[in-house]
Amino acid sequence: ALIDELIELDNSTPIHVACAQGSLEILRLMSEIQPDLFLEVLHSVDSSQMTPLHKAAMFDHVDVAAFLLEKGAYIDSLDVEKRSPMLLAANRNCVNMVCFLLTQGANTRLKDKNMRNLLHLVITQEVCSSLSSQGQTPCGSGLSKVSTIDSLERIYEELIKVINQILLHHFNLFFLSLFF
Repeated sequence: ALIDELIELDNSTPIHVACAQGSLEILRLMSEIQPDLFLEVLHSVDSSQMTPLHKAAMFDHVDVAAFLLEKGAYIDSLDVEKRSPMLLAANRNCVNMVCFLLTQGANTRLKDKNMRNLLHLVITQEVCSSLSSQGQTPCGSGLSKVSTIDSLERIYEELIKVINQILLHHFNLFFLSLFF
């Protein structure tokens, strides 16, 4: 079977399915057997406009996301709700994925169709977590896996690292311009 064969239910491909399941070895095999087609399908979208990277992000499969980015996946593609893989991961409280995508240069300024950014989505998880612990489930499948304070601390630490790298880069450029 070809890896670009569409699944009728949602127009996803076998690559979308492998990413959602975290099947890194299957993805590697697909990439080796049909390399040109793999690169083409890497940017394909399903009926929700999700790329394979979105599928990996929504289930916190960091190893799969790393492989996809290494192969050339676009880190900031937007789904039908204007969520990047990082915003989707934040919406589902996949903190490991959010931190990973931050280190890989994901755009922190993006907002979804409801104008929510990364911070909004992380804080929303606290509300979901509190209500679900009281037996209410208004947040659908976005149930909290870790406490919001822990999430915010980890994401804050990664943001600080990214900011420091940017500042260091700009300082180095400025310093070099003084001598050359």
